[in-house]
Amino acid sequence: MKTLKVPGDMEGITAVDFLREYLYNNEKTQILFEEGKVRKSSFLKKLSPDDVLHRDDRIRIFDIKDEDFNVNVAEIVYEDEEFIVFNKPQNMESITKVENGTNLHLFAVDHMKRLGEYDVDTLRVPYVCNVLPKEFGGLSIVAKDQYLFEELIRAFRERRIKRLFRVIVTGEPKEEDLLYGYIQYRNLGNRASMNENMNRKARPAALRYRLLETKGELSLLEVEPLSFLKDQIASQLAGAGLPILGDETFGSREMNRRYSVEVPAIWGSKLVFETGTNNYLDYLNGREIEVVPYHMSGIGYFIERKEMVRDRRVEALNPKQLKNASRIVWNSFNKSLIKEFDREFISDFRNANRAVTLAKEMETGTVFFGCYTDSGIAGVISVNGNGEIRRLYVLRSQQNKGVGELLLRYAEDWCFEHHIEHTRVFAPGTSYLYFKKKGYVESDEMADRPQMTVLTRTNLQ
Repeated sequence: MKTLKVPGDMEGITAVDFLREYLYNNEKTQILFEEGKVRKSSFLKKLSPDDVLHRDDRIRIFDIKDEDFNVNVAEIVYEDEEFIVFNKPQNMESITKVENGTNLHLFAVDHMKRLGEYDVDTLRVPYVCNVLPKEFGGLSIVAKDQYLFEELIRAFRERRIKRLFRVIVTGEPKEEDLLYGYIQYRNLGNRASMNENMNRKARPAALRYRLLETKGELSLLEVEPLSFLKDQIASQLAGAGLPILGDETFGSREMNRRYSVEVPAIWGSKLVFETGTNNYLDYLNGREIEVVPYHMSGIGYFIERKEMVRDRRVEALNPKQLKNASRIVWNSFNKSLIKEFDREFISDFRNANRAVTLAKEMETGTVFFGCYTDSGIAGVISVNGNGEIRRLYVLRSQQNKGVGELLLRYAEDWCFEHHIEHTRVFAPGTSYLYFKKKGYVESDEMADRPQMTVLTRTNLQ
């Protein structure tokens, strides 16, 4: 049996969303509810998935083991209707089956099932594109269907998607360098070795690096492999006298023991999309996705603890992210406001917030922003060139965590930067009360739809 306490920032969360914060397996969560193994103290009342929880509630879960809990969670740093970019933790397998726990592929399966996107019949299933070894952490792209998987693999091979890693090494690196040679795999353990000369069993390998920082006998590098070969980064750096800290195969065991690092200090920290134009991936051209490797082995020597606090980030959405935005709007409205309205209003609201309608608004100048948390986009807001905010919605599981406030402030800053004097909010039902708390005042302007309140606030002094 496991007992969990509901923290204050999860006030109002549903029981199923609460468990999903802790369990890696979505199917396991459903089974626990069906078998009546999720109960609320102190009378052990059975909970249903939609029961609302409050701060300091104690939830007891029967017949569950510690390994069922989410100790390794892959953070979602980007998602659209085509693919997901995960920030994979070290010691999580990408595709290899594991006895207890999960791997990145299964993690993606559960995520797609929660969104209702998983469909084996149409091959709408996840495909891991750049498979990272278990010991590596970092950015990994997971396509949501077979066609996009093939397009992404082709882009990787043509180096239209560049991969950059943060690596901690010992030795004396140059400010920057290009390493090249020939990598050969031995039959015993399929271990790689570097050769200076070509032979029929060797394959050409190249990588470039630049020095970011040196502290004592450790150096932090940014490494870009120019080929797709197993063990390339570790073997090639070791061959240049720069063994990776924590690497027991190619590294220095003495240095690893000295710094008590048992996992290779390497993290896929950045993806650069140079996909070009007039192709299926052209909407990504010029985009960069980057993370700070907070959980990378040994990174504490270069990043102070106070810097290791991950902030939520807000970014503009592209057209292929509008399905996700539409889903968030409906989820939030359905959980929080729907009881206030009649059937006609609900139907109009649903139509006004379908992905195709949002796309038309985007074409006419409306900008959509999304706030990312570890679980992907948690909330959205829209604002147009007239300073009109037509929607601000946050997933129920992410409410009361500052997501809405961050989005609203971001939209206001956008208006300020575009010299828009007044921000106007069109708020449905009682949601206007939230905006009044944020300094907005009711306007005399009539809303273009019933049961809507118009509020305004001055941006420029």
